[in-house]
Amino acid sequence: MEELPLVLWAHRTTPKRSNGETPYSLVYGIEAVSPAEIHVLTNRTTNLEENEENLHLNLEKYYNKRVKSLVYKVGDYVLRLNSINKVEYEGKMGPTWEGPYIISEAFGNGSYKLETTEGKQVPRTWNGVNLRKFYF
Repeated sequence: MEELPLVLWAHRTTPKRSNGETPYSLVYGIEAVSPAEIHVLTNRTTNLEENEENLHLNLEKYYNKRVKSLVYKVGDYVLRLNSINKVEYEGKMGPTWEGPYIISEAFGNGSYKLETTEGKQVPRTWNGVNLRKFYF
């Protein structure tokens, strides 16, 4: 019975074959500190507050590296996210995007005025997150 916690610990920290990551590292973004490491004074076990801050900075860098900021110019053709405009949900088989629209005015905060290809203004401004570049 005394070995059960050690067996569970080994299971939680053993790398898996599919991705080479432990379940703990997938959840928390760092490797687990084993019970043997707790008694040894290392930078990782003594500076807990600094480690927390470093973990937060690493997660932020990871997120920011993958964020693609899209800036559209006046005259660009874009598609608009359909779920933002529709009052009724059309189900998962409904169209995701609608358009194309033309950017008629660009504001500095990432919002845009749209117009149809016939030149009719679309009501309100639209956030760039809800738009995708359209290529003919």
